[in-house]
Amino acid sequence: MHDIVQARTERSPGEGFSLLKEDLWLSGSGFHAGVRGYLAGLPSTSAWREVRATVGDLIAARVAKVAGPEEAVLQEERDWQAVDLSVAGAWARHDLAAAVEWYAVDMTGDGRLGQMTPLVVKVLNSIPGDQMVRVADWIDSHRTEPGWDDQVVVRYLRGKSRFEPNAVIGHLAAIPVREEDRLQIVAGFATPREKDGEQLLRHPPEALHRLIRAANLSPEATERWIRTVEDATWRGS
Repeated sequence: MHDIVQARTERSPGEGFSLLKEDLWLSGSGFHAGVRGYLAGLPSTSAWREVRATVGDLIAARVAKVAGPEEAVLQEERDWQAVDLSVAGAWARHDLAAAVEWYAVDMTGDGRLGQMTPLVVKVLNSIPGDQMVRVADWIDSHRTEPGWDDQVVVRYLRGKSRFEPNAVIGHLAAIPVREEDRLQIVAGFATPREKDGEQLLRHPPEALHRLIRAANLSPEATERWIRTVEDATWRGS
């Protein structure tokens, strides 16, 4: 569904948007997948605030079709939340800083980045894992701002523990000031999982060793995690 709308939108944004207005999409469970496809098909130079308003025009019609009077308010709220995050994600693929500023700061009216950690992480998570360096660059350029919250790094990396630790992850793991936070990051990648009574690593020991050392833990914590890795088994990906 996503691919169908994206292909139509890449050919003609108007054609892609018209597809979303059809009953099959507007009333169906695939509406938000269609929205993401539409957004993915738009050019990078799109005026994303205007795009958000345009897509939002469909929500009232959708709510009238899929929700009764008692559910209408909640359905509208859910649809707007999904659309806003989808717009932020599409925008972030082209301009991460602007997307975070809009979604996490402008949209809330708070004006303090440090108070918006869960929203910031949602936008950062929209960047594909193979482009993690873009997230690292954004974090490096904002982590000295007043009110910065290291939980942005902790939550972001805890959500990326399926990726093999690399130099970018190691760099990010060393950023939090509190060792407790750095330990959380290491634990997310290095904690073995049990299967049939065996402790299995999710990543190669060498990569985990590099991460543990990059996280700048105390000597005791470093030794403990190195031992945890060495005592477990790596059977390959």
